Amino acid sequence: MGKEETPLSSISQYIELIKFDAGDRLFCVDVDQVLGVVTLSPGIGQVPPYVPFNNEHIPVHSLDRLLGLEVQAAFPGQEVLVLRGQQEKFGIAVDWVGEIYRVPVARTIFRFPESKRSRIKMCGIWGMTNLGGNMTLILEPESLVVNEEQRHTVVRPLPGAAYRTKSPQL
Repeated sequence: MGKEETPLSSISQYIELIKFDAGDRLFCVDVDQVLGVVTLSPGIGQVPPYVPFNNEHIPVHSLDRLLGLEVQAAFPGQEVLVLRGQQEKFGIAVDWVGEIYRVPVARTIFRFPESKRSRIKMCGIWGMTNLGGNMTLILEPESLVVNEEQRHTVVRPLPGAAYRTKSPQL
């Protein structure tokens, strides 16, 4: 027996997205990624390294830092979105979490293409859509976190070895 394909008519024609703000910019993620929202104490001043969530300590990442936005001296955020990752749960600190929108898939742009000419890849951005009259980026938070961790990994050559300046011949 062959593998059955899902008829196009049975694929959901809508996607649910939760909108949030960070650094006066609007973003959203697929609701299916969200496990919950943790409200922080007022005047916390900085992004906490962990937040308690369902008897676990969830690591928290600053969305401003993940996106390379100007990081404010004092964290004005009030909430942490707790998200489901492939390996573990994690949180992203945001200023506020807004409404859930049900958006027609046909009115949403998915997967910005990688530009080979300019070598630009939209890491961490799944697409964009119009939420409440505002063009809003749909984020892939886990790829932002993985990319941030890779940027901070220091690679050093072995003593006496030179840095590779071009790809090896295969």
